[in-house]
Amino acid sequence: KQVAEWKRNKTKEKIYSFLEEYNGKEKITAKLVASNVNLSIRTLERYWSEFKEYVKTINEKPAIRY
Repeated sequence: KQVAEWKRNKTKEKIYSFLEEYNGKEKITAKLVASNVNLSIRTLERYWSEFKEYVKTINEKPAIRY
């Protein structure tokens, strides 16, 4: 049980780190994140709802990403 929680936290950290460091010109999508973080789209979708609002704010401010 502790191992599963550790793995979940590591996955969330990978996603969050990518979002923090992303500076590309493309709009951030689940597919883009999954391919850059080396997760299957299914795994990413499991956690996507937790990051959806954050991604929305990043996508609305394109000047920050350039």
